[in-house]
Formats: sequence, structure tokens, C-alpha cells
Amino acid sequence: MNLTRSYQLQIEPNFHKLEDLRYASSRYMLYLQHFITQLYYEPIKRFFSTKGMGLLANRAQKQAMGIVAGEKERVKEVGAPVKLSLEGGK
Repeated sequence: MNLTRSYQLQIEPNFHKLEDLRYASSRYMLYLQHFITQLYYEPIKRFFSTKGMGLLANRAQKQAMGIVAGEKERVKEVGAPVKLSLEGGK
């Protein structure tokens, strides 16, 4: 006889988790905007040091590198003017 147990976990939000999420997402967007600007207007540098800035800054820089590289490829391919957006593809 096989017995299978199934649990449904419900994560209840609280004020502190919500504040942590708001802070992290706003800080991530600030990092992302900063790195997109820096990477686009200084094409000589491929990346900037995020030493001491934490994992959030490192991930934002990697996403910014992808956004800038994709936009430069699109401009080469289509010849359209540059349109950088933080909303990813809109």
C-alpha cells in the first residue's frame, strides 16, 4: 500500500516582508537604470566592478549588459533609432 501525503503551503504576507520586497525591487531598478546608462554611454568598458555592492547589483548589471547588447544588435539589423526601455521588449 502506497501512501502519498500532499501539503499545500500558504505563505502569508506581512508588513516586513512587503517592505523588504519594495526596497529590493526599487534598489534593483535603480541599479539597472544606472548600469544601462553607464554601459550605453561608455562603450569602451564591457562591464563595471560591482565589488562590495552585493548580489542585487551584480544581477542588475548582467541584465543591463543583455539589454544594451540586444538594443545595439537591433539598431544594426533594423537601422531604427535607439529605444532603451527597462520594461523589457515594449
